[in-house]
Amino acid sequence: MLIGQLEELIIGEIESDQWDLFAIVKYPNKSALRSFFSNPDWAKSNEHRVAGSTGQLLLLTKILNV
Repeated sequence: MLIGQLEELIIGEIESDQWDLFAIVKYPNKSALRSFFSNPDWAKSNEHRVAGSTGQLLLLTKILNV
């Protein structure tokens, strides 16, 4: 897991003052990701995260070996 603070938006258009933190998490596969989000403990704690957030983005990516 990598957690960081947004300092400046270089390319693109978002309201950068609305985004203060980001996290990058690597899951072994899509099934593990689905299991995480279907966990009742996560659902319970997510209520607090949502209440304290203005917004969120969730991007599913694939690591490329370049």
